[in-house]
Amino acid sequence: MTNIKKEFFTLLIGSVFFFSYLFVFHFYLHDRSICIFYKFFHFPCPTCGLSRSYIKFFSFEIEEAFKLHPLFLLFPLLFLIFVFRKRNIFNKLCYSRVFWILVISLIAIVYLIRIIFLKDNLPF
Repeated sequence: MTNIKKEFFTLLIGSVFFFSYLFVFHFYLHDRSICIFYKFFHFPCPTCGLSRSYIKFFSFEIEEAFKLHPLFLLFPLLFLIFVFRKRNIFNKLCYSRVFWILVISLIAIVYLIRIIFLKDNLPF
């Protein structure tokens, strides 16, 4: 299998799992939290609100999606970087420590801001 076919296949499988998850979450689990972190610790995780933000995004409620989780566009971007990691620019990003430190720092900063300053308006 060529690299392009492998990349397309990985992208297709990832997309099928992602949209299947959103379908199940939206129609069957929308009234319950499925976050394992929240169930064990009774405290929101850094990705709490992410699934609902994707559902809002695909319903064209962009503002609501950002309110639920401001970094919801980051995770598909990271998935694309992973899928196309054999390409030159994505290879550099995928294996760059600085890039991953920046990504993790961004997630941590947004998480802390949401917990500290927006604790009364969190979508959890």
